[in-house]
Amino acid sequence: MRIVVAAYADKAYFFSMVPTAWALRAAGHEVRIATQPSMTEAAAETGLTVVPVGADHSLAEVLAHAREQQGESIFDLAEERPEMLVPEKLHHAYEEYVTWWWKLVNEPMAQDLVAFCREWRPDLVLWEPDTYSAAIAAEACGAAHGRFLWSVDLFARMRRLYLESADASAGPDPLRRWLEESAAPYGVDFSEDLVLGQFSVHQLPGSLRPRELETGTHLSVRPVPYAGSAVLPSWARTAPERRRVLVDWGSWSRTAEGAAALVDVVDTCAEVGAEAVVLSPASRRDSLPALPEDVVVTDSGAAHMLMGSGSLLVHGGGFDVCCNAVVEGLPQLVVLNTEQFDAAPLSRALRERGAARVLTVEEVLTRGVDDLLTELLDSGEVRAAAGLVRDEALAAPAPDQVVPELERIAAARGAVGA
Repeated sequence: MRIVVAAYADKAYFFSMVPTAWALRAAGHEVRIATQPSMTEAAAETGLTVVPVGADHSLAEVLAHAREQQGESIFDLAEERPEMLVPEKLHHAYEEYVTWWWKLVNEPMAQDLVAFCREWRPDLVLWEPDTYSAAIAAEACGAAHGRFLWSVDLFARMRRLYLESADASAGPDPLRRWLEESAAPYGVDFSEDLVLGQFSVHQLPGSLRPRELETGTHLSVRPVPYAGSAVLPSWARTAPERRRVLVDWGSWSRTAEGAAALVDVVDTCAEVGAEAVVLSPASRRDSLPALPEDVVVTDSGAAHMLMGSGSLLVHGGGFDVCCNAVVEGLPQLVVLNTEQFDAAPLSRALRERGAARVLTVEEVLTRGVDDLLTELLDSGEVRAAAGLVRDEALAAPAPDQVVPELERIAAARGAVGA
């Protein structure tokens, strides 16, 4: 079987797909990673064959510019206020997302991706849920295709809310209009499969995701943390002398207040007798605030190898860092970074399960975290709850166990198209 794993150039989103891609290759299937040129090197380091498609996107530059501007922020995918979930607001949200996200990342790669799929003729295309060009490419070559989700399925939630509240007076559906225009040159008609795939693969355990959103075929796969090539430092191979608190700078708020909150958390670790280890990607190392000299700062790519030595993970939110802790049964303290749009629903689900506590940056700065860190480090109840979430995650099929189901889906599509 031939399989394309497609993702626009965003390493955090793509890396969660890699273990399943490895499993498909180990099962004897041909696998090609289709992504934009700027991610070619990182994708090739996985050991899988990479096909660069199209040109790079400009999303990072647009986001950097947006952070410098004042005014109303883009619609929150996790928005729950009733006054925001009305037709005109949802319509405007789709216009924003199409213009400032999905067009930017998809249009530079669409033509080349379709050409590659028509040339190579894959049986199956797995696509990152914002890489709509991969759904178009799959339909253009007759392949089965599905989304590989890296967090809570907020995209399905937004789609359902929009369609249920659709108001003709608001104008044509912006997402449908864009997908129709994008797909037409390749002879592909619009269907909701271009939005949500023919099936979806979930990595979150059921208790951490809104199951009421799931219709059609939904597969579960065990999350296997991976963040690219990493080196385990020698100091990390021995048990820590004190309780170790891992603090993730990569997911932290980029504001001055966020940096101050990080310093507060690190300082408090020393006050309660714990060792703080700060996890930072190389790209954010220069922006770290001044920390005490004895605080260890290490590459966040090795985070999954350090979780077993930790007593607590403190982070800003988001799927990748959250799952690092989930699979190790590690209690979590989330200092919400509002730029991580899945942070709020994920952390709320963890809190409801008793496996995490959640604060805002402002609460850290005004209330401090002394009592909370002490509670999380001493509480057997929180650790037991985190262990139950871990057990649920590990009960899901491992990547190699989901391969037969993907083979069945691809074979059924082939029979239909024959």
